[in-house]
Amino acid sequence: MLMGTAAVGGALARVTDPPASEGYAAVPGGKVYWRRFGSGGKTPLLMLHGGPGAAHNYLLSMKALADERPVVFYDQLGCGRSDAPTYESLYTIQRSIDEVDAVRQALGLSLARFVQGGVKPTSTNALLSELHRTWARPEAADLAQLYGLVAPNYAAVIESYVRAQQAVKIPV
Repeated sequence: MLMGTAAVGGALARVTDPPASEGYAAVPGGKVYWRRFGSGGKTPLLMLHGGPGAAHNYLLSMKALADERPVVFYDQLGCGRSDAPTYESLYTIQRSIDEVDAVRQALGLSLARFVQGGVKPTSTNALLSELHRTWARPEAADLAQLYGLVAPNYAAVIESYVRAQQAVKIPV
């Protein structure tokens, strides 16, 4: 069994700490597994892993923020402990965005969230779509502060992707 601690923003979290609650949420195409840690008063944080194919485990160090806010992890459809549909028609950017909204609604979370996506075009397009809706919300300043703590270089990844898409004239 792998055990250890991880530091995020100066706080320590044990990767083996049990969640406060866990379960499954119905989403378009199946059910996804989620785990919630903490119950602090700040805006809840919904952690999205990269994909497709990854699971949420590599993000568990973010539990260090659970003293100040609920931190929720989930395995996207087809990943980890979630349902794994065999029909590829479910794997679209819009369905992925709808999945995030279904999880958020099922768990009663605010739209503000931290998004950890991969650098593959599908992940980044979904990320950019969600960020557009997220940054327009009043709690966007809180989200921006979280981004700075956990992914200070992620803006460079997005900017690089957009420049690459413009260079080959593919719509973003």
